[in-house]
Amino acid sequence: MPNHKDDYIEQLVDHFKKNETSKQDYKLGVEFEHFLVDKDDLSAIYYYGSNGISNFLNQLAGKNWQVCNLGDDQKLIICLNKNNDEINLEPGGQIEFSFSPKNSIKEIEEAYNNILEDMEPIIKENNYNLITLGYQPVTKINELQILPKNRYRLMFEHFKKRGSHAHNMMLGTASTQISLDYSSEEDFSKKFAIASWLSPIIYATLDNTPIFEGKRTDEYAVRAKIWNDCDADRCGILDKSIEGNFTYRDYAEYIINLPAIVDPQGSNDKPLENKFGEVFTKETLTAEDIELMLSFSFTDVRLKEYLEIRMADALPLPLALGYLALLKGLFYDQSNLDYVFKQVQKTSTAEVKEALCKITDKGCKKTYTDNIIMSDWLEILIERALQGLGSEDQSHLIYLKDYLKEYMPPRATAGNTDNLKNDLDYSLVYSWE
Repeated sequence: MPNHKDDYIEQLVDHFKKNETSKQDYKLGVEFEHFLVDKDDLSAIYYYGSNGISNFLNQLAGKNWQVCNLGDDQKLIICLNKNNDEINLEPGGQIEFSFSPKNSIKEIEEAYNNILEDMEPIIKENNYNLITLGYQPVTKINELQILPKNRYRLMFEHFKKRGSHAHNMMLGTASTQISLDYSSEEDFSKKFAIASWLSPIIYATLDNTPIFEGKRTDEYAVRAKIWNDCDADRCGILDKSIEGNFTYRDYAEYIINLPAIVDPQGSNDKPLENKFGEVFTKETLTAEDIELMLSFSFTDVRLKEYLEIRMADALPLPLALGYLALLKGLFYDQSNLDYVFKQVQKTSTAEVKEALCKITDKGCKKTYTDNIIMSDWLEILIERALQGLGSEDQSHLIYLKDYLKEYMPPRATAGNTDNLKNDLDYSLVYSWE
């Protein structure tokens, strides 16, 4: 069997180069994940059944949303598209709003609210609500159903032999993921290092997971713990990424050496342990092949056609927009980018990984670079980011800043009474009764 591993690495490097973007053309991408829950008791709405997510998507498809992906039975909807924005489903039925790249935070906010407007009558009719938390508030993962998609089934089987929290990741978690452009390999390397360094700060200060497996939890940054105990091959922080000399080739070599799980050139009943560089036999990878490989990395920061920053829990929209403004102000302002990179250079990859392990005990009070605690680092970064934003974007970040003065991290907003719905009302998308 021919081995084209070196050729594939070159093709991946070329893919990354082709997706470099001039600074004047930078845009913003975002994915907001939610749980669809029963309005009254906040239990999960399952995918199947007459009152399930599948039926919900069928109803939404009648509102000018186009079906863009079906389950393996070619009947059940798992993706809808409208105006190049998508509603996707994650393995446990998490509902993701995925937006095409936008020029401004205002455009993202408008697109989000347009989706809510289309959903609202169906949500009301079915006695649903959407909730933005890092983890399912009531239903445990052994009660959830995996979606009808072979990729997810194979991942589920693969993860049985990996970390003990891998299935929690697939079925129980929800996040806010931000996508940013890069202009060159040097710019990518610097941004990848900064984003990786930010990982424990974001997990700690934007922790929005007060509940784990149906119980209140005293642990902080639960999603960080889950990802750290998921799959060492494809999760966490990449070696060399913090030092600032991480190249396109480094990332391509990492991707090529990932266990494939799925057979990209056929079908398989069991997860493949062979690496991507071994399972392909063709000389030239297609765009779909490259997309597949890149999507099987679940690191905190990953590279596709853009840089994707994946640490933040699912957040209520105003907080999520403030977080987006924070990253825009840091990554799209050169002086701020240079400033943060200087802080990164004081820190090793090992120190970042150590911080990720310790924040579950200490949260925002965990010390980090220059012996500064996580919450103080966030305050420093917010002040820097404000200097790199226009007034409209500043308003979003100021909202986040003021909110966190009262509730740091956001999970502190949750009450602790016998009325769970009231305790979590800050995270419910629709406020009507």
